[in-house]
This record gives sequence, C-alpha cells and structure tokens, in this order.
Amino acid sequence: MRKLLAGCLALCIPALLTAQTPADSISRTEAIDSVVVTARRPLMVYKQTGNIAVDIEQLKYAPLFAGEKDIFKFLQLLPGVSAGKDGMSGLLVRGGSNDQTLILYDDVPIYNQAHAYGILSIFSGETVQSAEVSKGFISPAYGSRLSALTQIRTREGDRRNHRQSLTVGTLSLAGTLDGPIKRDKGSYLISARYFFPEAVLAIADNDIRYGFNDITGKLTYDIHRNHTLSLGIYSGDDHMKNKEDHAENGFG
Repeated sequence: MRKLLAGCLALCIPALLTAQTPADSISRTEAIDSVVVTARRPLMVYKQTGNIAVDIEQLKYAPLFAGEKDIFKFLQLLPGVSAGKDGMSGLLVRGGSNDQTLILYDDVPIYNQAHAYGILSIFSGETVQSAEVSKGFISPAYGSRLSALTQIRTREGDRRNHRQSLTVGTLSLAGTLDGPIKRDKGSYLISARYFFPEAVLAIADNDIRYGFNDITGKLTYDIHRNHTLSLGIYSGDDHMKNKEDHAENGFG
C-alpha cells in the first residue's frame, strides 16, 4: 500500500507543478550594450534671478540678420528685452531706454554700440566669446544705470591651428584670422568688416555715399602658469558724404 501511494505522489506532484507554472512565465535575463542619453546644450543659462548667460556656440541656431550673426539681435530675443524699433540694435530692458543699459566690451564701457545708425551692432559674431545680461541686481561698481548690465567678451585665437574665415552678408564683408603665436602658449585674433555697398555707390558715382569699417584684434600669451597677458584693440569708423553739398559727416 505504501509503495502504491508513493508511486501516485511521484506521478501527480510534477504534473500539478507543470499545470500551475505556465511556460510564458519563465523569465530570462539578457545583457545589452549600455545606453548613453545626450542632450544639446541650452541656448541660455539662468545663473541667478535676472542674470542670463548666452552660449555663443549656439548662435548658429539663432536667426541671422542681413546674413550676419549679430549678438545684439539675439539678446533682443531674451525675456524682458526689446529693440524699441524693429531692426535696430538697441537694448531696452523692462521699459528702460537704451542709454540706461550699460554695455561693457572686455570691461570697457561702450556708448555707441551700432553701425549704420542702429542697424548693425559693432560686435562681429566671429569674435564674441560670451555675453551676459543682468536684469536684476546690478553692483554699484558698475555705475548708476537703471535698466541692465550687458557684458560681452572677445574670444581668444586658436592655440593649436591657424584658421581663416570669410563671411559675406547682405550689408557687409568680414574676414577673420586666428592661430597660435607659440603652440599652447599664446594666440592671435584679428577680424575686419567692411560695408561693401559703399563700393557699389562709388562705382555708380552716387552723390550720397555711406559706409563703415571696423577691426578687432586680440593677442594672448601665458607669461606664467597662473598668469596670462592679453592685449585687445578695436577701431571703428562710420562716414557719410554728400558730393553735391560738399558735406561730410563721420564718427568713430
């Protein structure tokens, strides 16, 4: 009797286990390659309340004005900032006027930031390294401006390779050269722009002529492991002539 009972149990228990465990419930483990998730860097970085730092590398995704990468046209797209008039290069922040926005170019105050009476800014997109707009708290060290503080800095030249670029826009022609003075020790950068419609007016012998040109340069050299010497230069000139009235007007 015991042998018969043991035989029945030996036959029934595996059958019950098989019936209670469906085949599709059996789990399997497979190893796959690692997955890396990347994201594009944002156009703007909010550093603190009212302060916005612009990533210049992302300017290529910004709309062009007259075929140029104009940093001021990009800053006008920020929240709380406007141009005042369409197509102009001013910065009106939170209802303030253009002269209430302090503009620093490599820590030097700029009082006239535009060419062509406000159409284009004096800052070439090929030379700008960083831009930051402070719409909130402004340190008393920067004076008594009421609206905002805009800080723009010039980039250094490439310290490993010599590079050249030529940009032809609707209104201007720009060329940029940069490269190493001594590999990994120093660099140079020089960029120039010219308002080429002036040449067209000259060829057509038009009585009224207008033009502008500017040049930006920067030399950088590491004089010590912890000390870098930089020399920057900017020169710009706007001029208008009327041959008929023998009148000429210019400002630099």
